[in-house]
Amino acid sequence: MEVRMKGIICQWNDEKGFGFITPDGSADRVFFHISATNLQGIRPKVNDSVYYEVDADSSGRKKAIIVHFEHDVSGNDIINNVHNTHHKNACIVIKPIRKNVFDYVAMLVACVCLLAAIYMYFTYGNLVIPTALGIVAMSGFAYANRTKTPESKVFSCAKCKAISMFDNRTIRAWNAGCNKFYCSACHSIWIRRQQGKSLDSHEDDISRGSGCLSVFAFIIFLPICSVIMYSIFV
Repeated sequence: MEVRMKGIICQWNDEKGFGFITPDGSADRVFFHISATNLQGIRPKVNDSVYYEVDADSSGRKKAIIVHFEHDVSGNDIINNVHNTHHKNACIVIKPIRKNVFDYVAMLVACVCLLAAIYMYFTYGNLVIPTALGIVAMSGFAYANRTKTPESKVFSCAKCKAISMFDNRTIRAWNAGCNKFYCSACHSIWIRRQQGKSLDSHEDDISRGSGCLSVFAFIIFLPICSVIMYSIFV
């Protein structure tokens, strides 16, 4: 079982994406790669304080496999604040995504506008108002299905239990309805172990969710497109 340690980045090669960590109270150096870091968009630099776990490669050399920055980009001690308010073995409960009253109102308005557009076209044969109503309907559907962000800025990795900040990947997974999230390091390790296989379940779920939404939108707006094309060419 890997032991979590704390140390300082003593050397970093930004061009090649790797560096070394010096553990607290030791002169040894531990190799780490950028793919082992937990926060996307952050470039490590010398003297950064990090938490990490050590593993050995096939040659028996030590390397850091999961590296967490102690501070975020703005210098806020987010990781430590979370650790101080949660038991080290407790998992952060992330509330699932929910639609609010504005989402339902937007869906209702979109459906009403869509039905009104179809009715007005077949009743009056005019494309101006139905087209405007169709645009309003599309805007309503887009608003109701917009990307949201979780209330919590951090989550517990479902594998290593480390506290990590939400990034674009995990936010997309949360919007797709996933209830388990993985830090960037565990995610990268998982991908490397799946050589030749499909993308991870997060992305599969997101693709399925996006595909369902696209099919739904196609079914909804097919009648309007058909009517417009019929009016133009007939």
